[in-house]
Amino acid sequence: MKIQILKRNPRILRNDEVSLKVSDEPVEVPEPIANILEEAWSKKLAQNPRMFNAERFYYLRTEDNGQRQEVVVARCDYKTFIGRIQYLEEHPDLSETELSDIVNRITIMGVANVIETEDGMLIFGKRSMEVTEEKGKVMLPCGGFMPKHYEGLQPRDIMIPSAKQIEDEVGRKTLPSELGYLGITRKFDFAAANPDLVFSFLQPIETSSEIISLFDKARDKWEHDRLLFVPAKPEVLLDLIDGKYIHTGSKVDFSFSGVGPLMLYGMNKFGDLWYEAGVKKLTARGIPVEEISIDRVVGGI
Repeated sequence: MKIQILKRNPRILRNDEVSLKVSDEPVEVPEPIANILEEAWSKKLAQNPRMFNAERFYYLRTEDNGQRQEVVVARCDYKTFIGRIQYLEEHPDLSETELSDIVNRITIMGVANVIETEDGMLIFGKRSMEVTEEKGKVMLPCGGFMPKHYEGLQPRDIMIPSAKQIEDEVGRKTLPSELGYLGITRKFDFAAANPDLVFSFLQPIETSSEIISLFDKARDKWEHDRLLFVPAKPEVLLDLIDGKYIHTGSKVDFSFSGVGPLMLYGMNKFGDLWYEAGVKKLTARGIPVEEISIDRVVGGI
């Protein structure tokens, strides 16, 4: 496993400094995966009949014209993503080059939100046992980045899916203009390795106790047993990254998937020296952190 940082900004970007660009160029599906799409999708439906082949955004590249960053995406279907996972699960002997090539060509996007409250806490959610993945783990508010978020809207503001996810999972009605963009990260393990666009509020929001009240009305409250709050302190974030943090009053499994977003948040809030300390802690655990120049990634990036 490794953490990849695809993009990190020296400061948080406001929504007039970064935008979404939807490209008409097709997503290149490697031939072995294209050949098993129908079979893989049938297997997935047998496991979970509620699944449907929703349109998704796939990450292509980031362009920087000197005045604005543009996150360039293409449209593809969920079936293609399922086919990729199925193929990787059936071919565990792939070389790292083959694995990287397949992963980088089909990179379905998500969002991760690092939210700080007025009383200096970060918001996490403890996943319920009713969800399909990451049952019982503690994660940052996160979710999909999909074309449906832009129905009837010009797809320019990349903050829109993040604002919607915060409202659905936390219960806090959020405007895209309240959010900022930290960068792109991903946890590169066997079959996942999809990029998360990482967002944070420009200013701390309501206190943790007020957020708990809002959570009672969250549309997707069923996905979480409860919200948990962690002090937004540099040493606490380093303990989270180091796997040494124990939440007061409970022993819960903080999902490793939140480490990349916390790295970007910590770098932005506490500076490069803090970021370097986090990299050292991960490296000591045998988890390399790889920063990738945008133009090095396969698939036109």
